[in-house]
Amino acid sequence: MPRPNSGPRLVPFKSPGSKTAFWYIVWYEGGQKRRESTGIKVASGRDSQQAQEYLKEWLALRAPRPTGANHSFEFLISDALDLYGVHKAETMAAPERAGYAMTPLLGFWEGKVVSDVRAESCRQYRDHRSAEGVKDSTVRRELGVLSAALNWCALDGYLLEVPKVWRPKSAPPKDRWLTRAEVAAIIRAARKNPHSRHHLPLFVLIGIYTCTRKTAILGLQRQPNTTGGWVDLENDLIYRKSTSAAATNKRQTPVPIPPRLRRFLEGECPFVVSLHGKPLKDIKRAFSTACKDAGIEGVTPHTLRHTGITWLVQRGVPLWEVAGFAGCSVEMIERTYGHHAPDYLRGAKNALNRG
Repeated sequence: MPRPNSGPRLVPFKSPGSKTAFWYIVWYEGGQKRRESTGIKVASGRDSQQAQEYLKEWLALRAPRPTGANHSFEFLISDALDLYGVHKAETMAAPERAGYAMTPLLGFWEGKVVSDVRAESCRQYRDHRSAEGVKDSTVRRELGVLSAALNWCALDGYLLEVPKVWRPKSAPPKDRWLTRAEVAAIIRAARKNPHSRHHLPLFVLIGIYTCTRKTAILGLQRQPNTTGGWVDLENDLIYRKSTSAAATNKRQTPVPIPPRLRRFLEGECPFVVSLHGKPLKDIKRAFSTACKDAGIEGVTPHTLRHTGITWLVQRGVPLWEVAGFAGCSVEMIERTYGHHAPDYLRGAKNALNRG
């Protein structure tokens, strides 16, 4: 007769010949004893706590997922986030961002069902995260992941109804852009720093002259690839994404290479912006240091893209052409940069003058 299954539990175990004991997860399946190591040593109470957390995650991964269509009052939010993460991760442009958002979401909504998502509970989540020192802009992104997860579950047939997810208002777009003198000062500061003199000036130039986003710049290579964009010097084009990249709401269109930038893109290293022949994961710290050394405040790597677009609009380039060059919508250019256009509200001013 099969032994009754008492559920997985933690047991200290020492392999023959070993001096160290580890926490193992032990359970019975079909009457057979199963065992799996947590990789956590048995040494202190803290180790035991870590093993308990490991067991908790282990059980969550093996919990049966819901099937069929469910009402919101019988569908766990954790299940919605889990399904969304598992099935959508492959098609996300930046799955790690969704992963960062899911950790606090799961902590707050644990044990709660979808029908618990109301404006009041979302505001409580905002207050909870604010108490942890998290900005409203981050909370807005996190709740956006929750909304996307619930909508995906409804679209895929898991949920019959989806509540509206309240989110804090988005902050007004920053209007900080750089002058030519400020860009030159940042490049000079970068060139004086032995840690950034080779890669940061090139990053700044690409950002300014192509209005390309930070992540896309760091992913550029000098040949076609499946992980990022590439520089085609033969046809004077920069492809901002690989041919295998998943579709996103970011319009990563190819951009012509401006003549002033072309010579800086030549090189032997496969990665365009590199350090010791390897691609950079981020450039935020190096950019911040150069700005500090140059005496420039209130800017981030994204300011380079913002600056390039602003310069184009200020010079009277048609907004539809700016949108195509920058890889975004005309509506966004009009809303965020339209006031920089030389003829902004000129018709209204002339009409009043005629009066």
